[in-house]
Amino acid sequence: MERTELREMIMKHVSKIAKIPASEIKGGDNLRDDLGLDSLRSMELLARISDELDVDIEFEALQGVQTVDDIIAFAEKL
Repeated sequence: MERTELREMIMKHVSKIAKIPASEIKGGDNLRDDLGLDSLRSMELLARISDELDVDIEFEALQGVQTVDDIIAFAEKL
């Protein structure tokens, strides 16, 4: 998946889970502080990305991931 497609896919899922229009979400937005994603919602986001990319991702692997850009960078390495 190309970076643009990956970014769009992640933004779509973040938008649905955070209930915020994708157009209002920025790459530097903190998942918890800016978008209100608690640990349960973060796990839901992880599950959606895992399903979309057809890979298994351990929740612990996302330690240190705090922003939307962090998620995109992480997903690019998969």
